[in-house]
Amino acid sequence: MRPATPSRTVAINEVSGIIFSKVDILHGPTAFAHKTYATLAKLIQKDYINPPSGVPFDRSTLSKDEKGEANQAQIVDELLGGLRNGFFIESGAADGLYHSNTLFLETQRNWTGILIEPNPSQFQVLQKAKRNCHSLQGCLSVHNYAEEVTFLNAGHVGGIKGVNVPRSISQQRTWSNYRRISFESRVQCFPLYSILLALGNPRVDLLSLDVEGAELEILQTIPWDKVDIGVILVEVDPWSKHAIHNILALHGYVFIRSIRGQDRLFQKRRPGVSHQKLFTMFDEA
Repeated sequence: MRPATPSRTVAINEVSGIIFSKVDILHGPTAFAHKTYATLAKLIQKDYINPPSGVPFDRSTLSKDEKGEANQAQIVDELLGGLRNGFFIESGAADGLYHSNTLFLETQRNWTGILIEPNPSQFQVLQKAKRNCHSLQGCLSVHNYAEEVTFLNAGHVGGIKGVNVPRSISQQRTWSNYRRISFESRVQCFPLYSILLALGNPRVDLLSLDVEGAELEILQTIPWDKVDIGVILVEVDPWSKHAIHNILALHGYVFIRSIRGQDRLFQKRRPGVSHQKLFTMFDEA
């Protein structure tokens, strides 16, 4: 696992020439007034992103095929016509195994990408799983700058303190159970765009966002004219779903379908693709 504590070595911003410490760049908006995305990307690449395992995933560790909690991976696979060698970003990756939205794509379609998970215990399991993709212990920032936040380590319903809101009675019960023990930790967050730059800004065939309440804020940080994201799978709340639909429609995405009520699937408009057919490809879930 990469070290989580940055040194105080100074970094010179390529655009302004102003000198900032790494702590400045990682912990607040000051440096980002001077457009330090490129500098931050270099720090992420050097100190935070873990490389792929380099070996095929050992499927014998699974008790069954994993296609997502509600077959999300299979639905994406059908939408993309069995696309091979794709690239994913899965934020809220948990342990990388249970209910993974990308494991099927990696093992059956030879995809790679990056798994992002802030929960320390979940990330340890993810690392031991030896997925053949990059990984990062941290979270996506709800601002367009890097910051350190308090994270609520409430199992699969954990999230950023002050942003995370339980979505159901069962989640409230889970939170109540975790509150009986110490479950808060400080976690480093990065803007999605800075992580993409650290990876060389590849085309992203699938962006999966399951971050327990921060989805809208994360989408609002994306400079859409500088990225290429084909399909977005995002979990929504009753109070955020209309805003999420609006922001994605504004940036050229077509709503494909709902999955189990909370997840929404969108696809970028492409020349020559009949998106009207995509609306009727699946039954509403």
